[in-house]
Amino acid sequence: LVLPWRDLLALARAPARLMGAAALALLAVGLIAVAGHAGQVSLVPVAAALALGYLAAAWLCEGARLDAEDTRRSEALPFRFESLAWWHAAVPCLVLLAVAGAPVIALAAAAGDPRLIALLVVTVPVLAGGALVNVFRPRYMPDLFGGVETPVGNTAAIGVVLWLAWGPLLAVVPMAVLLSGALSASRPAAVTRAVVAGAVLAAVLGAYAARRAARLRSA
Repeated sequence: LVLPWRDLLALARAPARLMGAAALALLAVGLIAVAGHAGQVSLVPVAAALALGYLAAAWLCEGARLDAEDTRRSEALPFRFESLAWWHAAVPCLVLLAVAGAPVIALAAAAGDPRLIALLVVTVPVLAGGALVNVFRPRYMPDLFGGVETPVGNTAAIGVVLWLAWGPLLAVVPMAVLLSGALSASRPAAVTRAVVAGAVLAAVLGAYAARRAARLRSA
């Protein structure tokens, strides 16, 4: 448990980061609640709420960011470097579940719908996985802004956007589709599909983050 403990200490040294992440998580839950009262849940407010949740998860990945910036920081730990991506997911997931869990449980009790809790439990690891994918992204390449000339223009802008936002794109976009469909449906099968697909997505993002970490170490 040395790595989660170290991550908690990193957050304790930056209380503004922790408080900001908590505020973003609560705001995301509130946005989802407002969208749910509208009947047919729109994709836009759900995506906006997940974007806020992603930012909260990213702010909680301070320990992972420090390891990614200086891979020598974790050389003495008895872990393979690529496995650190999985260990670094523990603190963001626990903090977000603790912060968002209370209002979601209250909403589920008021609505008589425990499926909301299952959706929260599967959404948080997806957002944390996307944040870790971005943390362990490849080093900045000087020729990134060069791009490639095509008949429709230079590809530099697309390359920069993907380099900066690859993690949130992989996490927020598919999860927004899954959540909006699950919250709009009246049948439990839609929620089950969202939970299963979200769990698979979280595992894929974790494995992808670990692979990126391994490449970062070998670079």
